[in-house]
Amino acid sequence: GAEVVWRRDDGGRVLLVGDAGSALAAVQPGGRLRGHRISHIFCIGNTKTARRVEAAIREAGSDVRWQPYRMADWLRPDDEVDIAAELGEAVDMISAAMSSPSSSSWASPPGGGGGDGADREASSVDGVLLHCDMGHNRSPTLALAFLVRSGLSLRQAYRCLLRARPTVDPLPTYRRALRAYELRLRGTNSVAEDEVFALHISQLLELCGGAEAESALHDEAEVQSAFRSELEIPRNTSRKSARSQGESEASSLRPSVCTVTTEESVPEEADSTLERHFEAALAMRGAAIAELLAEPEAELTPMPTPASATPAMKRSL
Repeated sequence: GAEVVWRRDDGGRVLLVGDAGSALAAVQPGGRLRGHRISHIFCIGNTKTARRVEAAIREAGSDVRWQPYRMADWLRPDDEVDIAAELGEAVDMISAAMSSPSSSSWASPPGGGGGDGADREASSVDGVLLHCDMGHNRSPTLALAFLVRSGLSLRQAYRCLLRARPTVDPLPTYRRALRAYELRLRGTNSVAEDEVFALHISQLLELCGGAEAESALHDEAEVQSAFRSELEIPRNTSRKSARSQGESEASSLRPSVCTVTTEESVPEEADSTLERHFEAALAMRGAAIAELLAEPEAELTPMPTPASATPAMKRSL
């Protein structure tokens, strides 16, 4: 599904972060997400997802403005990402979409003016949707970058995002890139590199269970056991491919003791140990997020929208 992570102070558009399913739902006739008509969709999913959404838009005859962007779903720990260089155009386009006037012709749901006051108020405000495949890694990263570019500190951006979607989990490389992006724009960092709420699940596993627990994510048998059923990893998937898929989606899955159907079964004791480590890591993250959300609000420092930003958007790949 999709969640509202940010609202313009002037009552204009809202920003939502979601998955492929939410994008497909938004383009259907009368489709709404959290009560909002979606005027713009930014797709950061894989090529298959982008084509599905594009086809759905054409089939439904939707007037939604749609723009796909490429963004890696897995990265090595030593990879480097430059947010300004690699995602700057996408951030500018989101800024332009969020700054455009919200439609007044959708002041009430199709079919009449039914619904309570909250429904009518929500339906009068258009939404901008950022989505990837599962809404846990790429689209949250882009949302954080946009919020920092809009004047929030990275800490404030995390608060907005985690209040709405506490299960998001950008990869360590993206988190590190976001800190560098904030430093470049604001001249200071509001989030320390070791703060628990800003750590990836693999880093939390290392804190909770030592190196051997974190390394379990890199073991082929464990990846097949914990992630195959949810990610539909084929049996002939290479070790490198299975590992990268498992790492990129690790946070979106609550690990459970699975029945392993491969020839190389994971010992029950090892599987149970990994489960305990995950439970501890998730509890640590939950407590850290609660502390973050309990912090007092800081005053925002708005930043101007770049003059190069333009609302023109593509409708095809």
